[in-house]
Amino acid sequence: MDGSPPWRDHQRISFTLRAPMKITAAFVFLACAFGPAASAEFLRYSIERIEAPPAYLAEDLNRNGDVVGRKYVNNDFIRVADIGYRQFAGGAPELFPDVPGGRRSAVVRAINDDGLAVATVIGELIEEFGFTLDGYRSELIRRDGTRIDLSPWFPADVASQALDINNHGQVAGYVRDAISQDRLISRPFLWSESGGLQYITGGVGVLRPNSAVAINDAGHVVGLTRDSYIYIWDASRGIKHSQGRVDSVYGLNNLDQVVGIDGKSAFVWTVREGKKRLPRPEGDGKGSCSAQDIDDGGMIVGVCSGRPALWMLDETGEYRAANLFDLIDFPPDTPRWRLEKSSDVGAQKINARGQILVVFQSGSPDYDTYNAILTPIR
Repeated sequence: MDGSPPWRDHQRISFTLRAPMKITAAFVFLACAFGPAASAEFLRYSIERIEAPPAYLAEDLNRNGDVVGRKYVNNDFIRVADIGYRQFAGGAPELFPDVPGGRRSAVVRAINDDGLAVATVIGELIEEFGFTLDGYRSELIRRDGTRIDLSPWFPADVASQALDINNHGQVAGYVRDAISQDRLISRPFLWSESGGLQYITGGVGVLRPNSAVAINDAGHVVGLTRDSYIYIWDASRGIKHSQGRVDSVYGLNNLDQVVGIDGKSAFVWTVREGKKRLPRPEGDGKGSCSAQDIDDGGMIVGVCSGRPALWMLDETGEYRAANLFDLIDFPPDTPRWRLEKSSDVGAQKINARGQILVVFQSGSPDYDTYNAILTPIR
């Protein structure tokens, strides 16, 4: 699994994006909703649209408010390509298209607090065993826009996907033998300009690492094994595994807390405490809940039944859930009914300042998106 949230690739809703606009959202935790152990808590956020043309989908957010992601390119309402982009706070999107002569797509996956970003590019095709395979490769994008192709560090027949970068410039991802008949076998890697390439190894059989989804500032890497057990790796202690399988993992904080989805439930996992299922927001439907990211204070963001979700610890140490969508005070020019037509609204990332990246998406054929940042009001 590549770590992409299950709601990312749905079609998009159309919005007319004008100047950035700030509105206010109140997040209310009611004791009656969560039982006598929980006291009422009130968090307030301002919400600001990220000014960009339609069809831009943000995927990561750093502490400065910079975002990265992909732009959808359509041909008669058919999605034909992705173009990676980076957008510094207050600026315009900067596109990073595929290399000249490349085939199709690029997406910027992650950005650190210094503005360093990593991208996956689909380049030349590889023909083997009667199959046509995409030639995935990874790039590092410096703040000045310089692009470093990581391909020279890998064998020629390997397809690589970089998925995350920490604040020390360490990149985590995975490689797959591009001409192998077994598409399920891949190897996670760690790369940096100073340290070069290192494959993450350890475990045997189904417990062998198969992907690397996220990396924290301590250089600890999380991903899934070949049989979908969670693993967390660091250079000094090696690999630790979960006791059971999960569907996907997405987020990792600096305390080695991991979040993801298993079945239809969001969860948080640590080596010491194991997997803990997260509650659903009050009134939530029967759709899936997925935890996408977690900050160092333990606040978790994600999506439940196509609506953005927030999980916070109460005074007893238990998680309580809220539906962010229901608690936003939408202004007249962005009425609630327009956003309710969205098939998915996801809280995608939370940064070190507590800002939350929210992406609205719909089933309309135009692949438009609405990206917004929620900022706590102190």
